[in-house]
Amino acid sequence: MLCANSDDKVSIQSDSGVCASNTPAVNSVSKVHNDSQVLVKAKPGTYVVKPEDFIWLELSLVDAVERVFVAREHSLFRVLTVVNERSPELRKRVHERERAIIDAHPQSEFDFHILARDNHHLHDVVDCADRPSYSRR
Repeated sequence: MLCANSDDKVSIQSDSGVCASNTPAVNSVSKVHNDSQVLVKAKPGTYVVKPEDFIWLELSLVDAVERVFVAREHSLFRVLTVVNERSPELRKRVHERERAIIDAHPQSEFDFHILARDNHHLHDVVDCADRPSYSRR
């Protein structure tokens, strides 16, 4: 999970993505432009993570996620997560990532959907198949 805390420290953890901790590698994290982006000042550079990118990055932590489509309408994010097969265990893992996204952006609204394509070509089930925010290669 990608997150920042009041101590303004960030580190990487393999099972949950990027999480807050006390490492010397990052010297500040601050919110910019009413949460339209998050600015992370790290040695040696500066990184800006837009909420749209944060969403697909978080969902991509689930290895069965093939594509993520994110559309923003002011503070509402419409998110379509594409997987191949239906599975209660997979749905649970995707919902955990969605919860992490909601927790990281409590001021935003989200409309999450999971699409199981069941071995169909994505173009056969989705109009916007050629414009994903994230696509696993």
